[in-house]
Amino acid sequence: AVLAVEDRRFFEHPGLDMRGISRALYRNFTAGGVVEGGSTITQQLVKILYLEPDRTLSRKLQEAVLATTLERQLGKERILELY
Repeated sequence: AVLAVEDRRFFEHPGLDMRGISRALYRNFTAGGVVEGGSTITQQLVKILYLEPDRTLSRKLQEAVLATTLERQLGKERILELY
């Protein structure tokens, strides 16, 4: 259920879902504000464990780097356990 709601393509991406990010960027741009997020479960876990919740480009870039690193180090199953 968590995967269906939070990250349908969890097992298909390396920590970043470029389709999800692109979709969210498009919808947010056309709405003129934040109406949808594009973060994966791994990105959400990184934000919870390591980063401040502020919405800045710098934090999102850190989140992306850490998410791909965490995926390589821990693997999908462990990330789901921690989430």
